[in-house]
Amino acid sequence: ALIAAFYSKGRQGSHVPVDYTFIRHLRKARGMGPGHFLYDHHETLFVTPDTASIDRIRNRRGSSRS
Repeated sequence: ALIAAFYSKGRQGSHVPVDYTFIRHLRKARGMGPGHFLYDHHETLFVTPDTASIDRIRNRRGSSRS
């Protein structure tokens, strides 16, 4: 959720809402472009994106690939 909030339009805000659901609750939206979908049975997390946390995630992922 932190990564999604960091790369969203709400990146500068605090308490950015991020919805999540199981993949079985996703469906393609008719007539809409690629990457658009509809979902139900979702939960919402409120996170505060910050650069330090994203840097820690990037460093952790980079060191595990070595």
